Amino acid sequence: MDFTKPNIIRNFFYSLKKIYKVDKIYVIETIVYTVISALIVFMYPYILKIAIEAIEQNLEFKELIVKVLAIVIIVLILVFINQACWRDKAYRARKLSVIFTREYHLESLKTDYEKFELPESQDAFEKGSRALGVRSGFIGLYTNMFTTISKIITFIIGCGIILRVSFWLIGIIVLLAILKLFLMSYNTKKEKSNFHDKTPGLWRKINYTDNISKNLSIGKDLRIYEMDKFIDMERQKTIDEYMRLYKKEEIRSNFINIVIEILNILDEIVLYAFMIYEVINYNMSIADFTFIIAAIRTLSSSLTIIINNYSNNLSQSLQVNDYREFMMMDLSFNGNTRPFSWDEVEIEFKNVSYSYYMQEGFTLKNLSFKIHKGERIAIVGHNGAGKTTLIKLICGFYHPTEGEILINGVNINEIDRESLIKLIAPVFQDSNHYAVSIKENVAMETIGNIDEEKLYNALELAGLTKKVKELKNGIDTIITRDMDDTGVELSGGESQKLSIARAIYKDAPFVILDEPTSALDPLAEYDLYINLNKIINKNSAIFISHRLSSTKFCDRIFYLEKGELIEVGTHEELMSIDSEYKKLFNMQAEYYKEAKE
Repeated sequence: MDFTKPNIIRNFFYSLKKIYKVDKIYVIETIVYTVISALIVFMYPYILKIAIEAIEQNLEFKELIVKVLAIVIIVLILVFINQACWRDKAYRARKLSVIFTREYHLESLKTDYEKFELPESQDAFEKGSRALGVRSGFIGLYTNMFTTISKIITFIIGCGIILRVSFWLIGIIVLLAILKLFLMSYNTKKEKSNFHDKTPGLWRKINYTDNISKNLSIGKDLRIYEMDKFIDMERQKTIDEYMRLYKKEEIRSNFINIVIEILNILDEIVLYAFMIYEVINYNMSIADFTFIIAAIRTLSSSLTIIINNYSNNLSQSLQVNDYREFMMMDLSFNGNTRPFSWDEVEIEFKNVSYSYYMQEGFTLKNLSFKIHKGERIAIVGHNGAGKTTLIKLICGFYHPTEGEILINGVNINEIDRESLIKLIAPVFQDSNHYAVSIKENVAMETIGNIDEEKLYNALELAGLTKKVKELKNGIDTIITRDMDDTGVELSGGESQKLSIARAIYKDAPFVILDEPTSALDPLAEYDLYINLNKIINKNSAIFISHRLSSTKFCDRIFYLEKGELIEVGTHEELMSIDSEYKKLFNMQAEYYKEAKE
């Protein structure tokens, strides 16, 4: 499907179907509101027409009141219904926006991590999110299209009234309207291609620099190193580029808007000149003149709204296009996956190489190894050796550029996402927690499904029991103050322990510990190593740490250098030869000796 061309009708029915699926009452209310709004605008001038005719015909006051009162009662009933629909519609529109936004972000979590990480995917996601507001995208297009339908009905009724005067008058009005419609359509398309399509990347940069100032995790560095000057400079550069695009587009857009305003003035002059001519030459009654003038004004107003709405509809339709384009992007991994269930895990890399997007060369080069069931592997190497990339490959976040990864003899690309998630319990280098309770952060389940005995055991093994007992609300304590003023901020070490507790609670057959003790003090690190057998149990495990004392607890050591696996062996084997691992281990040992002295 071609999403470069806006199709307002197609996108309107797409939006209508999407909205109707979630809230049928909202659609019914909109239809009622649309019909009443189209009819009611002519009832006010009609009341005036009746009153003037009564005066011209010398009707009794009582008869006039009866005629007018009947119409006024009908108008009041319609106004009451319309107001009730309008107020409820506003609430339901807000609710729909929340629902659509939630669905959109949940859908993004189903995408392939590697593909979603690409800049073009991020830009497409940002553009698609613009369709989720109350006045934009689906709801905006839906609302404006029904407003347009209402005004079209009003226009048709107005034309029927004005046809009593002249067919040519209608022709002039329509001709000017078509010209204005063309100019607005051109203006909206240019605005999208020249401005909106070029700004998502700029907005990501602006949002980043705006949000970084309130990011508590880096607040200390920002202040101590006066990074605000650098950030402000980067932000200003981005804003300057944004404003350059905006100013250029605004100059072009203003010129077209001036032309449209000139046509609006010409429209009014033609209409009133025609009516004055009719009164002078054809003795039109004051009542008819008043009513037709009101009809012309209503018709002219309806046309203006239809034309303005066309511009809005076009813009909102393009937003719906962006949403649909993102949703139809091939962001899932193209593999024929199926579910698997294993209690034990054996992982094999066969000639695996990996290259990042737009990267020259490989981050990982021709890796071949096997991690046996129940085996514990230490992966060591200098920064940039490829350790974290290797972990992302095992987790299924990235896919090999060359070679294959086998889990229990099955290619990882054939294992469905749910099965792979159940196999792995990682503790990543950067600990991330959520603004919910400690028990929810550990169990990552809804409160009713949490096994508290298992939870307390995980906290004990991770070394967090004492901290939790000190807290007023214990395991019900909320982490961070983002969602709760009574929330607590954990230290770096406590945060890392919470991540370890999460991995213990999950009890997956393959455990990944990526720098799990980097924020722990030596005593806490020692306790963790002592509990390592209980933590990992009979599971397979990968252990990444710059503190090489941890490698003694592992069955084998993999030494990576510049993406290549250059050494494999036990601690004793590698220490018995002139290995790179031995050099690194002795270097650290010497450092500790010097520090002790």
